[in-house]
Amino acid sequence: MRSRLLTGVFLAVLGLLAAFKMERMADHDLFWQLKDGEIVAREGRVPVREEFSFTAQGCALAAHAWGAEAVTYLVWRAGGYRALCAFNAGLFVAIFAILLALLRRRLPLPESLCLLGLAAFTFLNFYAVRAQNWTFLLFALFLYWTALWDDGADWAPWAMAGVVPAWANLHGGFMLGLALLGLLCLRRAWETRRLATLGPAGLGAALCCLHPNGVTGLVYPIWFMAFPPPGRSLITEWQALDFADKTASPYLLILALLIWLGMTGIKRRFPWAPWTVVLAVLALRGRKLLPEFTMAALAIMSFKLGPVPRRHRRLVLLGAALLAFGVTGWVTLKRPWSKPLWDLERGYPRAAAELIAQRYPGRRIFHHYDWGGYLIYKLYPKNLVFIDGRLDPYWQLLPGDYAALRDARPGWRNLLDGYKVTLALLKPDDRLCHELSRDRAWKTVLDDGRSVLLARE
Repeated sequence: MRSRLLTGVFLAVLGLLAAFKMERMADHDLFWQLKDGEIVAREGRVPVREEFSFTAQGCALAAHAWGAEAVTYLVWRAGGYRALCAFNAGLFVAIFAILLALLRRRLPLPESLCLLGLAAFTFLNFYAVRAQNWTFLLFALFLYWTALWDDGADWAPWAMAGVVPAWANLHGGFMLGLALLGLLCLRRAWETRRLATLGPAGLGAALCCLHPNGVTGLVYPIWFMAFPPPGRSLITEWQALDFADKTASPYLLILALLIWLGMTGIKRRFPWAPWTVVLAVLALRGRKLLPEFTMAALAIMSFKLGPVPRRHRRLVLLGAALLAFGVTGWVTLKRPWSKPLWDLERGYPRAAAELIAQRYPGRRIFHHYDWGGYLIYKLYPKNLVFIDGRLDPYWQLLPGDYAALRDARPGWRNLLDGYKVTLALLKPDDRLCHELSRDRAWKTVLDDGRSVLLARE
């Protein structure tokens, strides 16, 4: 009873930390996801053609997160941003509960809670209302099923085959689950020398094609990872991890523990060490995969901590957990508590967007990249945007014309004329903002210190 109470309190604290971290500011992708979700929920169709921008109007889209976007919209409509934060905090609690169940198969409760606290520390940079939270949840579940299969539960691959199609319609990260399923089936085929054991992997892959994009829904994530498009390298979450950055400290701690414990001598059916190494390489090249690497690393630690003397084991893990909790709490709660709380639009150019809606409906806007989704949320369908947080329709635009305009590179005036842009919503330190503010053909109509709205006379 005492252990259940301790576990419940621990998970509740982690959920509260995640919720308060989300409260600080809404992720800029959330806004266009709400609009996408509204189209799915209210119109009964999945957008597979670009509708929100004038630069890529009508081009084909991969609807790789349409299910998660529909859920996000329905939760938001029921209770606003507060409900969204609570719902996604619940997803993180479920993730940590599954990871705790995975750890408890090998370790006592105190060591398991210490490792779970370390995992919460590594998730610090990922507490946000985003569709990728479904991938975190289902990846944790698939790791747990893999551990069960490792101990003889031969039903696990069939369970994965049944769930991975739903994952494919929630988020593009389902390829990680399909890769896990494939490894399990290949290992079983090697053991039995029977090709029939590949059945769950084949069934799962086939069912993933039950997607608004059909077979493209299965192929798209493979192409995205194997042949990254030009604009991907400009997105922060797809850039290599910078170890000089303070946000890298959680992963340095994970790597230090893995080095201390070692990754050899793990005699299991599933190739845990190679799987974790592959995820580590991918995560260090693109930080978006750091949570998945962390979860796989926890499984390795649960196998390797057994032979370590209990006293040393607990001291090391307790120190790591206390450090993790201290930093997590400090970063999460250290903020000026402004009112109103749980404000979806706090930190975004609300006044400028409302002025555009009132004075300039239908006019084309050039704007800062981070604000594209917010402008879709506020202005669509009367005003279309130049660009937003989606990579899919803007592979060439982001590193090309958008960067040239933002930085006011030679020929920027011709680009504005070519796109028929008559409004610009920029940050005060953008180079283009300086150029337009000195141009007699443009007039500053709003400057609130955070955003500047300029209109062509």
